[in-house]
Amino acid sequence: MRPFRTAALTLSALLSWLPMIRSVACLARISALPRLVWIRPVAWMPALAGTFHGVSGASITLLRPEAGRVRATNGVPSAFRVELTYTDGDQVLSPTAYGSGELPPGFNPPAKSGAIWRISGTPTRSGVFNLRLTGYEEEDLSGDHFATVQLEITVVDAVPVITRQPADQVAHAGGDVRLDVEATGGSLGYQWLRDDLELRGQTNRFLEFPALSGADAGTYRVRIRNSGGVRLSNPATLTVAPRLALRTPRAEVTALHLPYNGIPGQEYVLESATDLAASAWGELSVQTASEPAEFLVEAPADGSRWFRVRGR
Repeated sequence: MRPFRTAALTLSALLSWLPMIRSVACLARISALPRLVWIRPVAWMPALAGTFHGVSGASITLLRPEAGRVRATNGVPSAFRVELTYTDGDQVLSPTAYGSGELPPGFNPPAKSGAIWRISGTPTRSGVFNLRLTGYEEEDLSGDHFATVQLEITVVDAVPVITRQPADQVAHAGGDVRLDVEATGGSLGYQWLRDDLELRGQTNRFLEFPALSGADAGTYRVRIRNSGGVRLSNPATLTVAPRLALRTPRAEVTALHLPYNGIPGQEYVLESATDLAASAWGELSVQTASEPAEFLVEAPADGSRWFRVRGR
């Protein structure tokens, strides 16, 4: 029985050492592989730990700007800071390097200082730009350890600037009148108001009255809007005078006085014809009306003559 007992003990000892022998053999095979095989397992270790890897389950938080949105004004210098923090469990990490997509036109390449990324410049185009920001663990923007977040940059137009205000006007009933405004500020929208109430459909740069009536008299202004805000023009008063007409003439020996209800400061033309059926009226005189408004012409020597006055 002793020989069999010795053999059993020997076999048991060999079996207990077998895993260690297999491990040594495995290590011997690994040591024979190229150096790259040794590097890759080391590179995987942080990813398996879930530290900085984009697919490791780590989360990214955009600390600045809040809500991941910033606004800038077209043509106005602007600057803002971007700060990202990565967390995985109890670990809080900061990226070593940043990379980004294409910035809005006019912004300079980002400048990095520590965990802060500063974007500055003078935007040249309005619109909404979605910028992709990526934080990398490696300075050369390589490796598998990164995380990405979206940043929305909205570039708006500057608030409209009115370069010419609507002007007060006095006009005769039945005439044509036009109020207008000039402004700058990108893509502009207009809304005319009368006595501070919106005029339906009046959304052009100008407001026209093709056949003025007494009901059109009032105070008008225009509200100008763009993506940057709203600007309200100064009020312009429209006064409606009676329809233009000649009054009773006054004759002298060699002269004829033709009074009319002209508006002082406005220009008028006096025309004449030999009969009402004439297809062409001849221009006799042009003047700027004063108070009282009157044309003075030579008394016609060839009989009756018709006269009329019109605004210029």
